[in-house]
Amino acid sequence: MAEQSDNDLVRLQLAITRLNSAKDFDQLCCFAVKAILEDLGFDRAGVLLYDQGNQQQVGTWGTDAKGRMRDEHNLRLPIDDSLETQPHKAPNHIIIKENHPLIDLGKVVSHGWHLQCAIHDYDELLGWLFIDNLTSSKLPSPNQKAAINLFAKIVGPLMMNFKQNEELLDKNKTLFRVNNHFEVTLTELHETQKKLVEGEKMASLGRLVAGIAHELNTPLGNATTSISDVNFTSKILNNQLRNSTEDIRDSIEHMMHGIELCEKNVIKASKLVKNFRSIAIDNNVDNFDEVNLTDFVPNLVQSLVSLWQRKEEIQLNINVDPSLTTWRTSTGALTQIFTHLVDNAFQHAFISKYQGHLILNVERLGSNEIQFKFHDDGKGVTQEQLKLLFDPFYTTNRQTGSGLGTSIVYNIVVQNLKGTIEAFSNENGGLSYTICLPNLAGETKT
Repeated sequence: MAEQSDNDLVRLQLAITRLNSAKDFDQLCCFAVKAILEDLGFDRAGVLLYDQGNQQQVGTWGTDAKGRMRDEHNLRLPIDDSLETQPHKAPNHIIIKENHPLIDLGKVVSHGWHLQCAIHDYDELLGWLFIDNLTSSKLPSPNQKAAINLFAKIVGPLMMNFKQNEELLDKNKTLFRVNNHFEVTLTELHETQKKLVEGEKMASLGRLVAGIAHELNTPLGNATTSISDVNFTSKILNNQLRNSTEDIRDSIEHMMHGIELCEKNVIKASKLVKNFRSIAIDNNVDNFDEVNLTDFVPNLVQSLVSLWQRKEEIQLNINVDPSLTTWRTSTGALTQIFTHLVDNAFQHAFISKYQGHLILNVERLGSNEIQFKFHDDGKGVTQEQLKLLFDPFYTTNRQTGSGLGTSIVYNIVVQNLKGTIEAFSNENGGLSYTICLPNLAGETKT
């Protein structure tokens, strides 16, 4: 008896060693069946898992009618009354039935004793070990039953460990796929935003060019008409030189008036071209120069306001600290900032008002910072709208706005010019922007 007990113990140790060599959940199920057959010395065995959701037994590995190992992953059997689904209620977690039909894939192949042992982790049922006999009707000895019970207790925690690891691995794979998809989507979003921002910049450039053409058309047209009239009058004068002095005097006065008108309009056109060239919208926002803000800012804002047809209805008031004659900043960046702010004023603030005021105050804050306060007395925005004002694609007028203007302004102020910008809604209507910019004396051209 002692020798038999020692043999049973050796067999159990071999079975456990085999279990511990498994690398994953499926291999553990396979090794469990092999251990029962080869190490513990039984004829037939199988490991079925408990599918609580579908109330089914799910096959893994088992044996055929002759006790040969086979893949039973496609096996699905219902849960019947013969199964113990509450392992803690079964004595030693083992149920043995004598003279029991031995079934192979749903068919009765013999009769003999049949053993089921619950595989569990604490009170969680994971599945069952099924063991049948083919060659012997002798029931398992107490030592064998104890070995099977201990064997099942080791299989359970190992199963749970592999199950949790595989679930974690699946979650990590899913997370990796989601993260990869997120990165791809984010890249596409950045590209789309970049294209939309560039499109908005080009739209601003288009409005600027159209405004320039409109502004230059009048003085150049007047100059052309005056020159044509002077040319015609000069021919009349040539004929009048042979006639009365009074006619000559009238013609000369007419020519002088035409030349004066022509000169005024050419000077006006030249001034417009000079102003527009100095604030070219395609200036690189990262180019930094010494700028005379007392001249640049008024010319910039006046020129931008002059592009709008309703400019006569809007009163413009600009005040610039006279000490700001040398300030290192980006003219291109300032141009884009005020292009969008002026555009917003005419497209949103004054859309329902025929008269209004635009006020810009520029003052020095200490020795290394300036403040721009840009105010309109238009229709204003609500507090909820104010919270979203700098968000990309947010607009209060979808018919005329893309929702990118203030977002572009924010990015230029914060990222390119290293400053700050805030917006305030006024109680009596209107909207104010406060922009603070440092003196970028240490920056160089890029």
